[in-house]
Amino acid sequence: MKQAYAPAAIALVALLWTGQAASAATTAEDASALETQLHDYLADLAGPLFPADARPIQVTPDGDGFLLRSVAPASASNVLQAGSAVTLKATRLDDGRWQLDDLLLPNPLIIKTPVPAAPPTPGKPAAPTEVRPATAPMTISSDKRSSHGVFDPSYTTESSFSFTSDNNHTIGPNSETTSAHSEQHARLTPSGDGLVDVTATGTSDDGQQIITSNGARQPMILRWAHSQSEATLKALSPVTLGDLIRHTTRLAALQTADGKPKPSKHVMTPAEQALAGQIVQGFFGFAGAARMEATLEKASLTILPVSATMDALQFAWTQDVVDGHAHLGLRVAFKGLASPAVPPGIFQDYAPRTIILAPHVTALAPDDLKSMALTLVSTAGSQADTTPPSLDDVLAKGPIEFGMDELLIDLGPATLKGTGTLHLTARNVYDATAELSMTGLDAMIERLKREPSLAQVLVPLTILRGVGKQEGTSTSWSVAVRNGHATVNGIDLSSLMPR
Repeated sequence: MKQAYAPAAIALVALLWTGQAASAATTAEDASALETQLHDYLADLAGPLFPADARPIQVTPDGDGFLLRSVAPASASNVLQAGSAVTLKATRLDDGRWQLDDLLLPNPLIIKTPVPAAPPTPGKPAAPTEVRPATAPMTISSDKRSSHGVFDPSYTTESSFSFTSDNNHTIGPNSETTSAHSEQHARLTPSGDGLVDVTATGTSDDGQQIITSNGARQPMILRWAHSQSEATLKALSPVTLGDLIRHTTRLAALQTADGKPKPSKHVMTPAEQALAGQIVQGFFGFAGAARMEATLEKASLTILPVSATMDALQFAWTQDVVDGHAHLGLRVAFKGLASPAVPPGIFQDYAPRTIILAPHVTALAPDDLKSMALTLVSTAGSQADTTPPSLDDVLAKGPIEFGMDELLIDLGPATLKGTGTLHLTARNVYDATAELSMTGLDAMIERLKREPSLAQVLVPLTILRGVGKQEGTSTSWSVAVRNGHATVNGIDLSSLMPR
């Protein structure tokens, strides 16, 4: 939905920047002038993909403001249902900012999504006569919609926009999502030099998502009482983003022949290469660090016959530059886990209550990453096969760091915690360190001694207890791997292996 109406949203920015001064009532002449400005802006933005006679946004006077209406053109019928319309009222305030109200989307909104090719079935020949539709509908509907926003086209004060709705229902090719109430809020905060920090937050209540797939015997059902999310993008450049869109639409036009896309593996022309290079440059320059985090409270996950409940399911993702290198971080947490499928006894006693994993990978300076992307683009027009950079190409620029910033497994009577880092300097050449600690290990070992069926688990735990460092009720291990040799608390592990 956001992608489908991105041109209209960007055109609105142009309107607000060049809008008429506030007055008691706007006129038809004012609306016509603004619609012409919108047309010219979109023609510049969308280039050859923009029909000369198109009216992507129709503007009419509405009291002291304007009513903007965008109708999906026939040329977009492969993405949107023909005739789908979006309306929004924009009113200029005395201080130059604009008030935005009454955003109305089609209800239901029908978006056509691409249908991927059917995966081959092992041991079964492909069926060349099978006809699959190119797109499948996604239907989005809701009740009691409300919206309000304030936009500052100078980016010197904060801009914001909020949208709320009830009884939300989205049906896609392989999923169905519902929620009783949802709220979405967005802020643009000036960060200097014409840049803005973008923050988007959202909440939903009484939600459910059902995910199906051709290969699954049972659907996956995820439910939650309340969810909240926040996404941030630092130092976004509206100017660079506009240029990125211009280059992308022009490249799309060049890669379309007779109204149909060229084959994905066609040889790029010099003009296509030049635009692709500009897109790469813009992609690396339009924004800085990014972060997204989401929490589902009082959640349950069911894949029959197995189900589990949790107090909270958390997910976070970050992208940044750390010490001059691209850094990607992930954090997943399952808190307050419980499942009736776990059998009673030791399995239930030691079933994980909380699991937290926070890995990261750091590699390549941003300039090196951009250089590799530009090289890939520059060779895409040759007759030779173009292949992405190999692991050796990446390592030639410097080591790759894999890390675990947080590991926590709460087993009830026992808890395991840890952190670690691995540096890959060449293929099969690495060093690693890790710090692990566990409480309740002694009690776990004593309990296992009373479980003959789990005797095979007792041996490795006893060995780990033997090489561990005891500090009260906690056992810790300092692990190091260097030059192919591994030590735990200074003990060479090879000395513990039978000869």
